[in-house]
Amino acid sequence: MRNTFVNQLEIFAEYDEKIILLVGDIGFGVFEDFQRKFPNQFMNMGIAEQNMISVASGLAKEGFKPVVYTIIPFLTMRGFEQIRVDICMHNRNVLLVGVGGGFSYDILGPTHHALEDIAIMRSLPDLKIYTPGTPSQITFIFEEMFAEAGPKYLRLGKNGEKELQTKSTYIKEFGAFKSEGDSLDIVLSHGPISIEVEKARLEILNQYRVELSHYAVVKNEPISKEFYNKVLSKATNIYVVEECYSSGSLYSEITQKSNMAKLKNQQIVGLHPKKKFYTRVAPRSVILSELGLDSNGIYQFLKDNIQLVQ
Repeated sequence: MRNTFVNQLEIFAEYDEKIILLVGDIGFGVFEDFQRKFPNQFMNMGIAEQNMISVASGLAKEGFKPVVYTIIPFLTMRGFEQIRVDICMHNRNVLLVGVGGGFSYDILGPTHHALEDIAIMRSLPDLKIYTPGTPSQITFIFEEMFAEAGPKYLRLGKNGEKELQTKSTYIKEFGAFKSEGDSLDIVLSHGPISIEVEKARLEILNQYRVELSHYAVVKNEPISKEFYNKVLSKATNIYVVEECYSSGSLYSEITQKSNMAKLKNQQIVGLHPKKKFYTRVAPRSVILSELGLDSNGIYQFLKDNIQLVQ
């Protein structure tokens, strides 16, 4: 996903000199071509994330289109006050790009894991959140994302993510990619975990002939009113799988909406990492397996919950 993001940014920067990329002393081996092609549109701000965000706010005030790029904890946690005050409070047109969603920076340990960022960023007024899970999903939403005015947060994985196993269709008004199927039993996911979810959904279909509709959400905040009203509010069961804590998650937002709408005959169940720090040094695939968040664990989660309601 990271390389796709950089490639798309280069395409846009070639035609729009107001795009300025600011990085926090990372991206070596990633941004050399961008820096060579657009030397006046690239700034390495060093290990000074708060300052980088404030500079981006100033650039946006002057009519530029700054893109701030660094690892998620450094961006969303170290720079939170500046994002809140300098960008969101003034509704600056800044794209904040965090790399390393969930356990993407697996072996670097809990300081680099990003399980709290969705909740942190969702708490800010007027901040739009994008959570693509595959390279093609980034390509689909890039123009739309840049066309959106105001502050935006793009949550990336790392690199090497594959595509979904089945064809999916982007429904712009929903802010989501829909896989085949029109069941009222719906699986929601976002980010690279969607790849594991789709594997599990297909296994449920193959083993039990139970059809589930899968929506990979890329517009995470605000949740599309059309998506909620036309799809989610009519669902019988909603299964939400996320590579973040449940607090402040998509699951919690949808549950709150359904409670406010007083939908009594709807079951909403979430699968998330437990609220703890994961200190074991291991590849992401091993961590997901241990937490029941790989395709096998998600298959079991869906199977157990489907049996409860059949």
